[in-house]
Amino acid sequence: MKLKSFAFSFALLLLSSIAVFSQEIYDSSLSRNGYIYHYVITYKTLKDTPSWNPEKKDAPVSLRQAVEIGRNNLSRFVPEADDKWDLLGVKLHRIGWDKNKWIYEVEFYCFDKACKAGSSGFKIYVKLDGTMFEPKVEPENKQK
Repeated sequence: MKLKSFAFSFALLLLSSIAVFSQEIYDSSLSRNGYIYHYVITYKTLKDTPSWNPEKKDAPVSLRQAVEIGRNNLSRFVPEADDKWDLLGVKLHRIGWDKNKWIYEVEFYCFDKACKAGSSGFKIYVKLDGTMFEPKVEPENKQK
């Protein structure tokens, strides 16, 4: 009887772990040029990224590297991005249940009058393994 009870408890624990593992821990959307860029970060997307304790060592990806990764990927999402697009800011977020999981939010903006009218900024989220989170891209007018 104890073995059945243990097996049942273990199965419940496993199911709850799977549910938590796929649960969203960060959700952000932005609109640009008729498209919505939706970033969803789950425990699963952070699972294989390096853990980091800022009180003990330097980040595996430096702030400068995060900006570089963002800059190198900006034109994938903002084709008109050029040297007029400035770095607006970089935020470092501790994220999720693990106090040692972090991401960078790298934001660009075009302040130049030559930029497209109604220009808005764009954010790129960078993992501490040096890769970026890929946004889900959908047309703004898509009916749900």
